Amino acid sequence: MEYSLHARLTLKRDVQALPVKQAAQQAALGWTEQRRATLGQDIVPSQINAALLLDGVYSVELLSPALMALDDWQLAICTDIAITIAGAADE
Repeated sequence: MEYSLHARLTLKRDVQALPVKQAAQQAALGWTEQRRATLGQDIVPSQINAALLLDGVYSVELLSPALMALDDWQLAICTDIAITIAGAADE
């Protein structure tokens, strides 16, 4: 099953955006590769949110994917990862 991972991050104020965005992209890539490693791995949005809630991130808005329950024989393949920075917020 193919899916895209698109997330919008709001950062904590006074945090440099580029390093946090790069770390979030790496976290997203690691999460998707882990799902691809084994058949039947469900795509659970709350797990993606947890993976992206890194140091310096105030909140995560996951735009896609939605919950995807896979059968034991299905493989989750992420075809696109897009992480954007929405802005900053005070804690």
